[in-house]
Amino acid sequence: MEMGYPMSTPQLTERSDAVSAPNKGQHSESVRLAEEVAEAEAIVATQDSLALVERKSSRERRAEQRTARHQRDRQRRHRARQDRARIRDERRTETHTRKLASGETRDERWHVSALQQRQRLTSPDARLARLARRSVLVKRFLISLVVLGMTWAGINVQHNLVPSGNMTEPLYWISYGVELLISGCLVVVMLTASTFAEFGRPLKRGSAIAVEIVLLLVSAGLNSGSHIGAGDYGTAVEYAIPSIMVGVILWLDGWTSARFGELLAEIAPAEQSGSGQLDAAGHTLVVQMRRVHELMTDGTLAPSQAEDGGGAPSASKIAKTLNVPQGTAGSIRDGLKVWYADW
Repeated sequence: MEMGYPMSTPQLTERSDAVSAPNKGQHSESVRLAEEVAEAEAIVATQDSLALVERKSSRERRAEQRTARHQRDRQRRHRARQDRARIRDERRTETHTRKLASGETRDERWHVSALQQRQRLTSPDARLARLARRSVLVKRFLISLVVLGMTWAGINVQHNLVPSGNMTEPLYWISYGVELLISGCLVVVMLTASTFAEFGRPLKRGSAIAVEIVLLLVSAGLNSGSHIGAGDYGTAVEYAIPSIMVGVILWLDGWTSARFGELLAEIAPAEQSGSGQLDAAGHTLVVQMRRVHELMTDGTLAPSQAEDGGGAPSASKIAKTLNVPQGTAGSIRDGLKVWYADW
């Protein structure tokens, strides 16, 4: 066996490094491979995750936000349209309801009016009241015409008696009353004759007609005498018009009073006597109606607040105030309702 000299320390180090160098290379490779395997396994475990697919980019997120805002805006507009449509429907429903209610109220008013009209046409008391009212209205109108004629004639007489127009003369003022003296007597005769005619008792007008003719001639003389004497016949005719018209109105008043008296006797209630004259019951009814009207005028009685009251007090109030039976009070109330309905 060949024996040599032992190797030195540097030589031993170089040799050990030469032997360990391949081992280090193999270790680093295995580590790298192990890391790659671990990385690959991690990737395989997560590469099928939906999060990788569903992940949105910032651009996609902005687009989604715009779409969501647009949808919300459309929903708001849709709700606003729905609200407007609902409000329109509610308004149409309210309008239709009001029209129906107004129509029903109008029908009720027409129904009440028809009942009152039927009552006026069929009720003897209502017809009597209507005729009495018209008689009073005609008489008032004729009296107004007489007053107008008297005023006109009074001015004419004043001009004839005091042509100078001197207001310091007493006759200037007294002359206005001269025509009143004459026409006042005529009015008294007119009212007396018409009152008798209303109750079916014609007045013997022989003496009354003579008085009327005399008074009319005196009135015509005061109005036209001076002009006739002066030969001014045109002015005389003009100044005679008031006296002539007063005479016509007096005749017309007597004629209308007689006609109304005949009608009052014809349409009196069935319980009247066959003589054709207005009996005490019918006359009492008219008097009571006028009494109630006077009480309403001075505020003692107030009209009924009922829908079909017709402006007349209730039957119970009339019965209590006049101390009459309820049935009589109802007749008075019905007559007043017809009376006021014609006003």
